[in-house]
Amino acid sequence: MKKIIYSLLAIITVTFAALTFTACGDDSDGGGGESNSSTLVGTWSAPHSPYTTTITISNNGTGLWQEFNSSGNVVASGIFSWTQSGNTFYMNWISGDINGAPSSATLSNVTSNSFTCVTHNPTATYNFTKISGGGEGGSSTTGAFQGTKRVFSKALVTEIANSAQTSRMTYDDNGFLTKVEEIKSSGTQTANITYADNKISVVWTRNYGTSKDSPASMLVNIGSNGFASGGEYRSGDGSIETFTFEYNNDNRLSKAKWDGESEVTEFTYTNGDNVISTVYNNSTLKKTYNIGYSSINNTFIVMPEFMGADLDKVGEVLGYAGALGYPTTHLPSSRVSSSGSNYNFEWTVNSSGIPTQLVYSGTTSNIKYIELK
Repeated sequence: MKKIIYSLLAIITVTFAALTFTACGDDSDGGGGESNSSTLVGTWSAPHSPYTTTITISNNGTGLWQEFNSSGNVVASGIFSWTQSGNTFYMNWISGDINGAPSSATLSNVTSNSFTCVTHNPTATYNFTKISGGGEGGSSTTGAFQGTKRVFSKALVTEIANSAQTSRMTYDDNGFLTKVEEIKSSGTQTANITYADNKISVVWTRNYGTSKDSPASMLVNIGSNGFASGGEYRSGDGSIETFTFEYNNDNRLSKAKWDGESEVTEFTYTNGDNVISTVYNNSTLKKTYNIGYSSINNTFIVMPEFMGADLDKVGEVLGYAGALGYPTTHLPSSRVSSSGSNYNFEWTVNSSGIPTQLVYSGTTSNIKYIELK
């Protein structure tokens, strides 16, 4: 039924082929109108019963589409890329949960606050109004997200490979993480990451052999300190989990709340190193982690797993993106759990002090990176 609704509503003007958006301005009366790319940057909303369509367009050539039901819940989402040629906007579908998308769409009456969108094959009309953002891709939020270069001073990790899997990270020219691929013998999981209106949006797709799972998605809000404050994770089956993050005065992660208040991890620091992590479930102590540290300066990674936080791929993506605050001062050397699962971390570094290898839980991982100048 959901796929049929998508086809009938033609909610977003993206498909697996290039889509053409022509910004017509006000040419009918000789006026040029506003049709430059900065005009389109921001978050736009259009009611289209029984749903509401929201498009968030960034100035780095990407955007997030979301479909909300009457309860305000996201029922589908996707990521698209877009380029501009004169007054024509070309949009290409990247990933997400959608079928029956129209072949093209035309934008007319484009101003700084609204535009009309007419889709073709099938035909539908949407009247979009800007609800936030604008200018040169800025945001009304005080603490704008600045990406990886704010927190990682020496290097950006591009690959971590071991016998079980290879993780590859891709960044744009400004150091913003745009893709994380996890490659295993059984298949590949890909996270496509975009940034718009001071939010981080992620869509995961998994392709294992002949099967392709329904995509999962995540929308993350940026707080006043410029780091992730929380958000919503939607799995491929439509179930929703929420999360929030808090930080100490040094802007290091101090608390992670997963699925509302049911699971909370608190982080205690000494000299910039997270030495104790305490996990609660419904306010009841679940377990603690005591973490030891090496003398190797940590200049390139924030990984909640090392700190005992069970954030799975959410923490992985946000950690590599530089969205979970500043890293610990040093790289960890050990983690002792009250549940009895204890690990040692052995690092090999190059002449620049950048790790090139990690031995952890009996597995050797080789690390590749981009060195920052």
